[in-house]
Amino acid sequence: MKRTATFYSLTSLPSRLNEASADKRRRRKICSPSESVIRNLLNYSKALAVLKTNETGYINLVMN
Repeated sequence: MKRTATFYSLTSLPSRLNEASADKRRRRKICSPSESVIRNLLNYSKALAVLKTNETGYINLVMN
């Protein structure tokens, strides 16, 4: 008869992984940026222009 061993330290690993992923999801819901931060980032991305030049490489211009 073949003998097998069960490592009891590893038996609770899947439940710990599920708890960790659920905890990450909860933290992700709590830590979300405000609407003003999102609006500012979108406005910045609209005003940003990136130009590539031969002499200096890339130039970032913020068009105000």
